[in-house]
Amino acid sequence: MMIATLSFVLILSGCGATTDTAVVNSPAIGQLASCLTTNGATFYGTEWCPHCKSQKVLFGDAMTQVNYIDCDKNSPACQAAGVQ
Repeated sequence: MMIATLSFVLILSGCGATTDTAVVNSPAIGQLASCLTTNGATFYGTEWCPHCKSQKVLFGDAMTQVNYIDCDKNSPACQAAGVQ
C-alpha cells in the first residue's frame, strides 16, 4: 500500500495540492478531485487501511470524483498496478 500512497501524494502535488488541513477541507477539494481524475490518478486502497480511511474523509463528498479501486475487492487491478 505504501507505493500507492506515495504515487497518490506525488500526483496531488501536480494538482497544486497541499497537506494543510484548512485547504483540504475547503470548497476547492472538488476541483482537486477533478484535477486528479483528469490527470489519470487512481487511488488504490482498502476498507481496513487507516491511511486510506483518513484520505477518504479529507475528500468528503468529492471522493465520488476520484478514481478509487478497493484492492480487497479488485486485487487483479492492484497487482497489475504494482500495489503491494
